[in-house]
Amino acid sequence: MLDKHFILLFALIMTLSASAQQKQLAPVSIGRAVPKVQIYNVQNHSQTSFNISDFKDKLIIFDFWDVNCTPCIKAFPKLDSLQNEFGDKVQIILVTTTSKNELDKWYAIRKEGSALHRYTPKLISVIQDTVLSKLFPHTTIPHSVWINGDGILQAVTQGHYATSENIKKMLVDKNLNLPEKRDFLTYDSKQSQFPQIYLQYPDKLKYYSTLMGYVPGLSGSQSRFKVDSVNKTVSIKRVGTILDFYGDIFSSYRAGDPYKSPFYDFGKRIVLDVKDSSRLFFKGNIETEEYEVLRSNNKYHYETVLPLMTEKEAYRHYLEDMNAFFGLQAKYEEREMKSLVLVRTSSSEKFKSAAHILERSGGITKDGTYFMKNGSLLGLVRELSENNKDKPYIFIDSTEYKGRADIEIKSPLSNLKAVRRELIEKYALDLVEKNQLVSVLVISDKKRE
Repeated sequence: MLDKHFILLFALIMTLSASAQQKQLAPVSIGRAVPKVQIYNVQNHSQTSFNISDFKDKLIIFDFWDVNCTPCIKAFPKLDSLQNEFGDKVQIILVTTTSKNELDKWYAIRKEGSALHRYTPKLISVIQDTVLSKLFPHTTIPHSVWINGDGILQAVTQGHYATSENIKKMLVDKNLNLPEKRDFLTYDSKQSQFPQIYLQYPDKLKYYSTLMGYVPGLSGSQSRFKVDSVNKTVSIKRVGTILDFYGDIFSSYRAGDPYKSPFYDFGKRIVLDVKDSSRLFFKGNIETEEYEVLRSNNKYHYETVLPLMTEKEAYRHYLEDMNAFFGLQAKYEEREMKSLVLVRTSSSEKFKSAAHILERSGGITKDGTYFMKNGSLLGLVRELSENNKDKPYIFIDSTEYKGRADIEIKSPLSNLKAVRRELIEKYALDLVEKNQLVSVLVISDKKRE
């Protein structure tokens, strides 16, 4: 049996060693060797700690995340899949500063959610991190750090660059460059942007509207409508493209990017009556890097601070700013559009949900079957819209059914003929093609007086 004095001495040495390591940490630049530091609080691994050098000759990807980051959480299944695909050639490691106690509470809550929310990653995970965040400082997540087999920091990227294609390229070419994620490390997202830029005159700033070109890494916090009762002001702070801004104004914050939103039928409910649509409309596949580049080149930071007023009044100013800044005008109009309308063929409710609880679930199974439990028929319509972005239809729910529904469709949702056949046979529902008046957002060039 080990002498307990020896055990205490060993623990003290380890603590002092870790403390000394912390003091020596400094941010690593791309192209530089990553220090061979010891990492603690490790889960899903054979040891509770590891040294970065333990993964020599492997491509390491550190994926920084947090419990409040939805895109981070949605990426867990994909990252697990990538680890399985590349095996011992690659090591993907999740990193969070969140404590074990907070994570345990979070996972307990997630167990009551949908299948996606119940998903627990199998990857090696570092929690309560204090080391890696100092080596690779950042202010926004997802944040991916790529270290090649020689221990050199090769890339720092947004999370979505962790793809099978990019990993294959990185394994072949250790000098491959990916678009660098540059965070504005001195920016405090809880504070207003404008005073930080003009620090010499902070006391003189009362009310203002600003529009700046996009600065990578300066996303920070956004607010739809915020009241400051102390300074007696209201503010709106947004980051996005022109269409994102108009989407905010006209859709009560529900849309975001209209080309990725079911609220706008993925761009089909947008009508552009403008001479130059290049800064508004993208002709191509929106799931490409080209689309992301276009968005970045046409992205802005908008902020306005106004005297105390209602949200409706503030958004009138927001709209006036957009029209003035971009020389446009926007409004909703009823226009006749080619549509596929979901209707009932009888009074039966074969689709009525049998569930006795409020939890909803849905998705696509491995065999391609679409299912929806305790959902809404509007949800089905939006799924059809998302899976038929390439077709010239507006998808509309005209069933007037307000209850919950259970739907199962074995045909691919993109095969509208087959989907229609199943809807008719199973649920007394139909998709009827017709030209129908639809509320669309019309953006046009502003008339010069």
